[in-house]
Amino acid sequence: MDRGSAAPALESAAPGCACLALLCIPPALSLAASLWVGLSARAHRRDGWGGAADDARPQAAERESLLPGKEVEDRTDQSVARRVDSGHSIRFSNGPTLRVDWERLLGPEQDHLRGQVTVQERLWGVIVTMGIAGMRTQVLLDGDITWYVLNFFCFYDAVMASIMYSTRFNDTDIFHHFLWALFTLGMAGQAAYLNQDMHGFALCTGFLYLLLGVALLRVGLWLPRARFLALHDAAYCLFGAAILGSLHRDEFHDAAWRRTLLAGHALLRPLGFLSFWFFTRTPALKAKRDVPVNIWYMISRFEGLYMMIIVCSVLFPLGLAGSSFLSSGTAALQVLLGNVYALLLKLSLMDVTHRDQEAYLHLHAIRYGSRARALIFLLIFPYGVLGIALTGVGLVSCPSGASEELSRVLLSGGACLTWAMVTLADACHGDPKPYVHRVKILVQLAAAAAFLGPWFLELSSMLSVCWLVVEMALLLLVQLLFERLRLDGPPPGWQWRRPQLLMPRPSADATAAVTAAAAAAAMAAPSQKVSSQEHFFTVLLAVAVLKLNLNLDSDRDVWQYFFSFVTVFFVIWSTIRYAARFKNEDLSHKLVWSVFEVALLLMLEGISATAATSDPRAEGLLSLATTSMFLVLALCFTGRAAWSIHEARPFCSVFMSQHLLCASLSLLAFFFEEMRRPVHCAIAVFLFSADSLSALLFVFRREWYISMNHEYLVARVDGLLMEVLGVAVIVPNSVFPGLFPHSGLVAAGDALAVKLAVSIKAAIFCVEPIEKRRHAINRGVRRSAAYIMIVFFTVFALSMLGAGIPLIIISAGELGYEGRSCFAQALTCGAASLLWASLALTKLLHRYSRNEDIHNTKAFVQALGSAASLLPVFVSTMSDFGSLCWITAIGQVVEWTQYWLICGCFGDLCSSV
Repeated sequence: MDRGSAAPALESAAPGCACLALLCIPPALSLAASLWVGLSARAHRRDGWGGAADDARPQAAERESLLPGKEVEDRTDQSVARRVDSGHSIRFSNGPTLRVDWERLLGPEQDHLRGQVTVQERLWGVIVTMGIAGMRTQVLLDGDITWYVLNFFCFYDAVMASIMYSTRFNDTDIFHHFLWALFTLGMAGQAAYLNQDMHGFALCTGFLYLLLGVALLRVGLWLPRARFLALHDAAYCLFGAAILGSLHRDEFHDAAWRRTLLAGHALLRPLGFLSFWFFTRTPALKAKRDVPVNIWYMISRFEGLYMMIIVCSVLFPLGLAGSSFLSSGTAALQVLLGNVYALLLKLSLMDVTHRDQEAYLHLHAIRYGSRARALIFLLIFPYGVLGIALTGVGLVSCPSGASEELSRVLLSGGACLTWAMVTLADACHGDPKPYVHRVKILVQLAAAAAFLGPWFLELSSMLSVCWLVVEMALLLLVQLLFERLRLDGPPPGWQWRRPQLLMPRPSADATAAVTAAAAAAAMAAPSQKVSSQEHFFTVLLAVAVLKLNLNLDSDRDVWQYFFSFVTVFFVIWSTIRYAARFKNEDLSHKLVWSVFEVALLLMLEGISATAATSDPRAEGLLSLATTSMFLVLALCFTGRAAWSIHEARPFCSVFMSQHLLCASLSLLAFFFEEMRRPVHCAIAVFLFSADSLSALLFVFRREWYISMNHEYLVARVDGLLMEVLGVAVIVPNSVFPGLFPHSGLVAAGDALAVKLAVSIKAAIFCVEPIEKRRHAINRGVRRSAAYIMIVFFTVFALSMLGAGIPLIIISAGELGYEGRSCFAQALTCGAASLLWASLALTKLLHRYSRNEDIHNTKAFVQALGSAASLLPVFVSTMSDFGSLCWITAIGQVVEWTQYWLICGCFGDLCSSV
């Protein structure tokens, strides 16, 4: 990722660097002392900070283990699920295995990964959609849509090849850990060379194909049952690698030749599907040569691609258009309408028809009817994703001042392509009411054609955006009408309901078994799942972090960076706090989440405009947006819950008063320009301390406290960390080597940044406990409050790494191995120290599983990594590149130690999944 010219190698910023280092030293030292005390304790001591009183007060999740046989079942199932979620390699030497086969298609439990998408795959899913979104820069400059489409298939086809591999053969062993780590490195290379060097971009894409080809050859050699399929797909991958690798040859330097080769590459995936269909055209050949896909995994990956492409191609660039937002009222309206279109599109694609439900899986195109349906569905799906990406470029082009002709083509053509392909994909599915389904298909095809109206009528860009939004809203209403006719009632998730408690409150006359059964039912309810709209906010937080990092690189104002980060983080955390207790999947929450997303977008516009211009209106916009955000939190979230749930009124009143106070302070900053910066700092300090003060209040008034849903909270925190790691850490560190004299050091720095991110990912998801009753939030109010604060510091440390590592890479690229930047080193080393300290404290807050000594040793290793990360700050002779190598080596040592402690000390856990 190009960041322009590098920062100077040597700055006279010693006071600021010293302050930053001093801020990071006390947590590391205090952590080491607490860990030493923990290691000296014996197995039967009281565990943690809350004492016996907190553990003696049973939480709802703990009472679940009181049911007969429940503890053993919970350990087994949660152990498998956590190891799947974390992507940790529990096995070392086992060969490849099939996820499903023809005789065990029903039930995700038949799959050893339980139909889930591993953490590694979610990580590079973020990277690839950010890469696709990054192609908009070039198409807005030259208007070459054809080149955009060809580059799109370089991203998508490699990802599709990995999906087709994972849906049959993925696992959590060491081989796949290294496979997906190298795959992440290849995609980071794609992001670095994109729009800069076609040869490097093609080589990185070919490297991805080569990795998958090797993995498929391994499957073909090991599994006779899948040998034909594996060798067929391996040949396709190796041929794709050969095509892309040939682009560096001198005879193919001509643009026409490169377009021809890339067009051939884009046709390679459809030809691969068609050839395999021919080789398995009869039922006997299919049973002998084909291996079924995991339909739960496929649906999850395809929906994830839809979600991420909407966020990264539409919301991400619109959220950073602050200067355009302030330029004119028309541009501001275009930004807001583009945001509304993205929300409507997401609701229409993901929240109307739920084909992932068990009752409708047999009607999915992959399982329903002839194999031609499944083939057509797989062939046309990427063109729907392409349509969303093109529409996003068109929506971004309108406020940026691009030509109206280009905007019309992108808006109309992209929306038409999206809905034409989505409708054809819907036509491949079966339906219990075929007549209603056919009429719906015809209406959607007519709507797809109507999206071409602005192009044929030659409307202005403003009218074109209005056309898209109005038609998208009408289309959503029509879809809901057809869904009501299909189900003979209101669609699920579209009824108006009040907030409800996700976790039942203990009753004095209820038995332990009854309370545990109610808690188990609440845990299994659909409301405990993270909704698609909530994924929007998680990614937008990562986008805000990315923008704050860019601001920090330019102005070096660490304190302003901290205050802005605190505000944005705790705004998001307020929704997590609410949703983990009260949320419901209904129409009212869809509207509330939509209003919240608009307010969050306005905050991003204010942050972006404040950094891009000195116009005082930018800070005024940020103050007004912050005011509206806290009013939404106070009235639509906590206030509505207090009105609807009598027993939750004391709890909600505490946080509603906090939000109203912050809204009042923000409004004061809006009217008094000279007070804006101090008021924003005061809001950040108050938000930073509010959760701790609230926890202290709930310690004395325990009857006010409302328990959180553990499954939901862990899913949100995991998603939050993963999005920040991908969007704010990996993508910004993809620096193009060709812009610097020491390009080899830049390339090595990019690789080291990816390796550090992979080690951090492994360490983060090794910290979380297996069973719900071991989690910190289920072990008392004080541990719960401490856990929330440590999550904040973990995300903050990841964000600072995303700001510091690019500065180190750029300094090494300009000044060579001896280059040294005090600010960059202090920022990066302080962030690494804070990260490992936060992970160690998180580990100590949770209860150990089987061996307390091993539990504390893992935390102690992370504490040592925290202390060791500060070494480059105090060694004046260590260069920037050397400090990056040191930080990466510490991450690798911590990762290896975690694996050794798990698999070396618990051999029974390493033997099987």
